[in-house]
Amino acid sequence: MKDTRIDLRTRKVYDALIEAFIQLLSEKPFDSITVVELCNKARTRTATFYNHFSDKYDFFTFMIAEKRRDFMVKTEWQCFEECCYAFIENSFAFIEAHDRMVKNILSDNLLIMMMSSVSKEMIEQLKELLDKEITGREVNTDILVQMMIGAMSHAIRYWLEHNQEVSKKEILMEVSILLKSICK
Repeated sequence: MKDTRIDLRTRKVYDALIEAFIQLLSEKPFDSITVVELCNKARTRTATFYNHFSDKYDFFTFMIAEKRRDFMVKTEWQCFEECCYAFIENSFAFIEAHDRMVKNILSDNLLIMMMSSVSKEMIEQLKELLDKEITGREVNTDILVQMMIGAMSHAIRYWLEHNQEVSKKEILMEVSILLKSICK
């Protein structure tokens, strides 16, 4: 993504592109979407698109970063357990609100990239909380945080693939049990 200053006009273009992209992802797989189609739907010129992004993959990365702010509720969590639980709850809410889009992203294996991007922002928050909570124990919090991010991401993906067999409530309950055992 090219470095640009975000003024009001640019913000409007970004918002229109993001909205159009989400609509297109609800209709078809990522690989089927073209930049021309995206720009037509967003009512912006392709030259404008290419002034800001190198291709649709660059734009998708940008969109993830933009949606990440909406995805993660900006609050100060009091503990590691609360932060992890909120991550999974927010993931479920996002998936339910964007069901068709997520299915198309999942079919293109872009969901892993999206979840990985969201998790990067959480790593520092989780490590900071865990460092405060686990004092006097010889635990490598870097490794523990990575394990938790992986476990949460896989639990969410498992629910996506098996939501007829296992409920969101069941997953949240199991995660809560796991978190309580870690935070003892």
